[in-house]
Amino acid sequence: MSPKSFQAPNGAAKSAASNHHGKRSSAAAQRVQAALSSLRADQPICILSGKDVLTDGWLAAVASSHTHRGVELLLQWGQGPLFLALSAEQWAETGIEPNWSPMASIASCAGPPVDALDTVAAVVSRILEGGAARGDVPGWIQGISPQPGGMLRYASVVEAAYALSRRSAARGVFLRRAGDECARACGFQMLDLSAILEDQRALNGRPPIQMPGAARIPTRRGEFRMEIFSEPWAGLDYSALIKGDVRHGGPVLVRLHSACFTGDILGSLRCDCGAQVDAALTRIAKEGRGILLYLPQEGRGIGLYQKLQAYAAQDTGMDTVEANERQGFSSDLREYGKAACILRSLGVREVRLMTNNPHKIAGLEENGIRVLERVPLIIEPNPENQAYLETKRTRMGHLLGCVERSE
Repeated sequence: MSPKSFQAPNGAAKSAASNHHGKRSSAAAQRVQAALSSLRADQPICILSGKDVLTDGWLAAVASSHTHRGVELLLQWGQGPLFLALSAEQWAETGIEPNWSPMASIASCAGPPVDALDTVAAVVSRILEGGAARGDVPGWIQGISPQPGGMLRYASVVEAAYALSRRSAARGVFLRRAGDECARACGFQMLDLSAILEDQRALNGRPPIQMPGAARIPTRRGEFRMEIFSEPWAGLDYSALIKGDVRHGGPVLVRLHSACFTGDILGSLRCDCGAQVDAALTRIAKEGRGILLYLPQEGRGIGLYQKLQAYAAQDTGMDTVEANERQGFSSDLREYGKAACILRSLGVREVRLMTNNPHKIAGLEENGIRVLERVPLIIEPNPENQAYLETKRTRMGHLLGCVERSE
């Protein structure tokens, strides 16, 4: 089942978009808080993607590695398969390919037995602990994941339920179609999709929270201190590696670096990311003052799993832009408003930005951070990333000059 199958009617999304203020916003927040309280108490909620519980109602309960009441109630009051929603990165870590089924085929899919709680608990525990294989998962448990960009990009039940589960500190969420008797007998907290979307938009306008305390981080390139900024409502953390006094002394040397597991951690040669981190830290350490802000924007915002799919497409001859577009994404989904908020929290208003990407400059400028100088960050290409760098230069506007072919 593709997550797009859960798309809300256009009216629901438009209704939320047109009423994002005042009393309505407050009411939406109150309804969402009540639903979060239910989820945290291990009680399911019912999410409505339209007006009719019987046709548009979906039961949701948090997913964890132990037996819990929420799943038991979904087995009792739901109908059709039980859907387990984890992020694409979580599915990639398990090694299981989610077994999505088309929405139209749900009616013909067998649901779990009412007494299947022990089986569900055992399977989910193995999945979350990385010990399950595709053959260990019954057909009545369907694996799904939210689309990159979450609910703000796709106003659907999957994205909404997953966002609520993260705010409940759960690792994932179960979904099941509400059964025929659910509306009259179950008494679950009901929440319409438009209220969740409205509340999520309000949260998105909040700056990341600066967590208390900092730690000394000695690296090969020098000693830094690290501070964490968090968005617990989105399950995202931002890391700031700071050198020297950045609150005083004029424009600060800054690198905005998007997380790249393959390049930064594994040392992949398909991109220039790992080398850019190393070069940026070296430059900051040499100057004795600056910030490397590490942003949770894997794959230019599409996520790790989708990035790997893009890599596979590139191996067939596509460039990085074509590979993203094949999956329905633009070439770059990143935004830099949160980065600007973090810089302001650190007392920074003017920067010398280490980047080859004009969009980063524009992103900071649009959000109140003055970029007084662009500091190029050119990395020597290798045979594996030659075409990738050329595509960034010719199709994405990165300021790389002519990418010299490496021998």
